[in-house]
Amino acid sequence: MSEKADPILLRVMLSGDDFERACDFVKAARAHPVGSIEYEALLHSAILFYVRPYSDNEPKKSKLPDEARKLTGLDLPAILGEDLSLHDRLIALRNKVIAHAESEFFPAQTLKPAMGAGAKGQRGIAFQRRSWHVVDENLDLDVESAHVF
Repeated sequence: MSEKADPILLRVMLSGDDFERACDFVKAARAHPVGSIEYEALLHSAILFYVRPYSDNEPKKSKLPDEARKLTGLDLPAILGEDLSLHDRLIALRNKVIAHAESEFFPAQTLKPAMGAGAKGQRGIAFQRRSWHVVDENLDLDVESAHVF
C-alpha cells in the first residue's frame, strides 16, 4: 500500500506545473495577433495558472496545513526582485478582473439623452460602458527575468 504524498511537497510540485503552464500560455499567445480572441484567452489562462499557487484552493476546514493549500512563507521580494510589482499586478488582475468582474474595471454610466428640436415629450435612456481587455494592461511578455512568465 502506498503512502500519501507529503502535502507541502505536493503543493510545491503542483505549483511548478502551474508556473510551467503559465509560461506555455504566454509562448502560445505570442503566436497570435495582439487583441485577437486567441491572444486574450491565452493571456487569461497564463494569469490564472500563474496565480493559482498563491490562491487558497482548499476549503478552510481542510486538515492540510496552510503551506499545503497555497504557497506561503516565501520571501517574494528576494525571489522576484524587480518582478514583484508584476507579480502583485497579476494577482490583482486575476482577483479583480478575470475571476471576478469588479466595477472599477468595467466602468458604466447612465447618460442624459440630448433633447434637440422635435424631442418634446420623448423619453429615453442612454447607457455607456467600457469593458476591460487584457491588452489594455500592456503586460510585458518579454520579462527579462525567469521569475514571472
